[in-house]
Amino acid sequence: MQRDHYCNAMGECGHHGSLINIVFSWTLEDLLNENLFKYQVPKIPRTFSSTNDYMNSFMPAIVEETHSDLYSSLWSVPQASFCEIRTMEIAKDFSRPYDLFYQFSLKNITDEVYGVGKYEPQAGDLIAFTNIRPRGMYDLSRIESYCHIGYICGSKDEFNDEFPVLLSKEMYNNFDSRRNNAQKLYAVFLVNMTTNIRIWNALNSEMEGSNMSIIKKVLQPYSMDLPSGLKFTA
Repeated sequence: MQRDHYCNAMGECGHHGSLINIVFSWTLEDLLNENLFKYQVPKIPRTFSSTNDYMNSFMPAIVEETHSDLYSSLWSVPQASFCEIRTMEIAKDFSRPYDLFYQFSLKNITDEVYGVGKYEPQAGDLIAFTNIRPRGMYDLSRIESYCHIGYICGSKDEFNDEFPVLLSKEMYNNFDSRRNNAQKLYAVFLVNMTTNIRIWNALNSEMEGSNMSIIKKVLQPYSMDLPSGLKFTA
């Protein structure tokens, strides 16, 4: 059962039209550009020509909101929760160029640092893997080539204590701190994307039957009494 859930999570993470892949396409410069989507997000209209028109009108706003959340989190990196990685290796589902799945385990939960909470990754977390603990946002710029953004695809495996993660770019060597204590790898929490991904998936799904009927009723509650040709109204 757990393996099936793990595979389903992997498949959902690796979908090439997903919100995660849009996030992974952003450079650090994009993430730090507060005005990246300025004037690019159209105002959501009050009327819609179809249910697809209605659902598609919200997608740019979700992308912009996700970018805004990440922008804020990067400026808060000095206070971000973090943990230290013990091992990180390629997962069975790994496949270039998009499905860059890995699995990692943690050292003992990092002792609490002043102003920073202890951290254990949760499903839906977007995190930055770095070889130093960033003390400021510009540390990420300085180590950009060593910084990997990852999305936690599921819960910790109860048998081996490993977490499944999808990376934004390939990590060319497996990591094992037990073989070299001088090597360090940290996971720094950025934001949890669960809610935005659920909304995105709902807007992109092919809703049929009762689900689509509900949306149509919301858009056109008095459709039986309205003249033909009247547009959907929210």
